Parts: sequence; C-alpha cells; structure tokens
Amino acid sequence: MLPLRASSPGVSGVSVMVHLSFEFRVHPGALAV
Repeated sequence: MLPLRASSPGVSGVSVMVHLSFEFRVHPGALAV
C-alpha cells in the first residue's frame, strides 16, 4: 500500500476506490450482495 497523507482526503478517496476495484477483480463474489 502507498503511504497516504491524512491531509489529502482526495488521495485517500482514490486509494479506497482502487482498493475496492482491486478486491472486486480478485474476489468478484465478495462485493456481490
């Protein structure tokens, strides 16, 4: 994981989206509700 700055909410938000997309690609059934 890349180090995130607490003063950069935009960067952390993007990292969250990337993390979610990565999890969805690795485990498609994990986000399937």
